Amino acid sequence: MIRRLALLLALLASLPLCAEETQRYMVTLRSRPDVTPAMPHVRVLERDEAARHGVRMFRHVDAFAATLTAAEAAELHRSADVEGVAPVVERTAQEVVSPTDLPQGELASSWGVVAVHAPDVWPITRGENVNVAVLDTGIELEHPDLREAIAGGTNVLDPTKSPQDDNKHGTHVAGIVGARANGFGVVGVAPAVKLWAVKVLDAQGKGSD
Repeated sequence: MIRRLALLLALLASLPLCAEETQRYMVTLRSRPDVTPAMPHVRVLERDEAARHGVRMFRHVDAFAATLTAAEAAELHRSADVEGVAPVVERTAQEVVSPTDLPQGELASSWGVVAVHAPDVWPITRGENVNVAVLDTGIELEHPDLREAIAGGTNVLDPTKSPQDDNKHGTHVAGIVGARANGFGVVGVAPAVKLWAVKVLDAQGKGSD
């Protein structure tokens, strides 16, 4: 991927500089396992073309993000190494709406769990040995309904910080998925899963691809 990225950035460098409007794009590369990385080449590019285009590479997917003009995006799309080029889309968490007329009690308060008939399959499985990554605003790590379910996580926005929820949306979603059956609060659809908190949205519930 790195060698192809270097070649693609070199292709961008051949385009004339202009005052065209730019935006962020996600560039997906075709799978080419025969390509050998050329890290020194990219380090040089990061100081000029990569820096100019704000290139961000990803460790686990064959893609990168970059700030491009429409002409540059079209030029990259024509490359044999490129699978696709798409504008980066802003993502926003939906407002959490909770019913206010529910009867008291753990399962009675989990109206969605009852609505999808999740308890009908609990005699067979409650999600044991299943891992669920919640990509959202994080999870409240010490929430009494969730702390025993959380196996780990990461903060994509700031890897130096924990995936602690500062919005509550991610915690709400995590509760729907795997809140423990502990006689407190609510219970999740699969109350024995392992939850992984992946914070991709900020305190305002906003993020991007």
